[in-house]
Amino acid sequence: MPRILLPAAVFTALLVAGSTGHAQSTKRPTAPIAAIEMAESPLMVHGIGLTMLLPAKSSSNTVRIGDNPKTVIAAEDASWRIQITAKRTSDVGLSLRGVGDKIIADWIRSGGTFMGTMDDKGVIDGRFEKSNVKLIERIDNLSINEMAAERFYLSFPGGQAQPRLIRGYTVFKIAPNRYCIFELQTMEPEYTAARGVFETVVGTAVFSDPGKMAEGRGLAIKAGVAMIAQLTPDHYQNAITAINSDDDGRWERLFAPKPGGADIDAKELGYREIRAWRGSRGELDENKGRARWKGQDHQEGYLVSIRSRILDGGLIIDSAGRYFMTEDRQSEAWTLNVTVRDPNDPKAEAPSYNEVGARAGKAMNITTQGTGMPAKMFKPIFIDEGYITQVERYLLSPLLMQTKLPNDYACYYWASAMDPPSVTLLRASLFAPEGATGVWTVESRATEKQEPTRTFLREDGTLIQQDLPDNILTGRRVWKPITGKQLKRIWKDKGLPMGD
Repeated sequence: MPRILLPAAVFTALLVAGSTGHAQSTKRPTAPIAAIEMAESPLMVHGIGLTMLLPAKSSSNTVRIGDNPKTVIAAEDASWRIQITAKRTSDVGLSLRGVGDKIIADWIRSGGTFMGTMDDKGVIDGRFEKSNVKLIERIDNLSINEMAAERFYLSFPGGQAQPRLIRGYTVFKIAPNRYCIFELQTMEPEYTAARGVFETVVGTAVFSDPGKMAEGRGLAIKAGVAMIAQLTPDHYQNAITAINSDDDGRWERLFAPKPGGADIDAKELGYREIRAWRGSRGELDENKGRARWKGQDHQEGYLVSIRSRILDGGLIIDSAGRYFMTEDRQSEAWTLNVTVRDPNDPKAEAPSYNEVGARAGKAMNITTQGTGMPAKMFKPIFIDEGYITQVERYLLSPLLMQTKLPNDYACYYWASAMDPPSVTLLRASLFAPEGATGVWTVESRATEKQEPTRTFLREDGTLIQQDLPDNILTGRRVWKPITGKQLKRIWKDKGLPMGD
């Protein structure tokens, strides 16, 4: 059977109210330079340290292609679109003008006729003539928010009886070998208005200084270390109580809401059941009776259990994870089992993924295996300062609420969702309520390169809702607490398959 590639949705289900990450503190974008109504909340593109303002009522979506984010901003009336990409180059001496030269030349070649020869070494002697791609304007030595930039506009032929297409570019050099490219796309009749929007939006762009980002990372790690050091048994018990808001655990529903719509109008994406309790290590194995426990099975500590079902592209993805840590945080263990089924082919073998992990002191051992995947053992280097256990990872938001100290925090943890799995840095920021709302916010990223998840909590740490980064297919995605009875009714009414 071919190797199974587990969808990212598998791990989406494992990111609970305590999901982890960071909101990068940065300079707020400057005010817009044209009379265009802008949205109040800035757009942040993590991984390139970009913060900027967007026009009101426009939409945006960020996806990651390898190490580079790609953001698309679109007008409500579809009259223009702005795409933001980051590119790397092996030529550290490449100038901004050199980047612009290449973009312009590539487009002109794409619409022209080549007149000349090429020798056996690939050297071209000739030029492109009669190109139907035209350079409208080019501005060199541009400075935007104290950063050098290159800007130019190109005109392209339209389709039959269609106006010409206009592309505008603004290029920034954000690292010796990395560039950020803003690209406008609009039709010629809308060019003047769209250009005003484009230059206004780009004019608000602010890139974080790499040195300051590294300094902020260090301060966040220190804050994380201090937060962990002050945790007491009462703090853990309060976090457990917040998780178990429905007496014996908490059900959550994942859905894509329809603006202004009722539950029946939303698109169901999944659900999960989360429980936390004080208990024994032997409870990791639900099928192992207490009479069969031996040795370390009797270790006392804290446990978290997560069972989920995710609907993804016609597949049903079921996962079950159990996590344990001792009261002194010196030992932990966990199991994670994932099964992927195709409801249209019930007789087919269901691909699976299994992970078993344990740590004693600084020694960590994790084994993974799955359908079409060879068994692998990981012995990651343990990072003592700022490390949190798997249990603490899933309790993080309610644990932060025990401190109620707004700050940027960073901690290391074992990340199953990484490829390959590894110990990585998570970032989380706690924000106090605005006004008299009483609603606290944890803005988090499970890795520094991910877009943030926003978790909204009450004063006691119980979950109000969790907003995941927008998905290119479903748009907005929300986790929200719900009773098991309500969840079953919604899924039954929509004819969706619920597990046991």
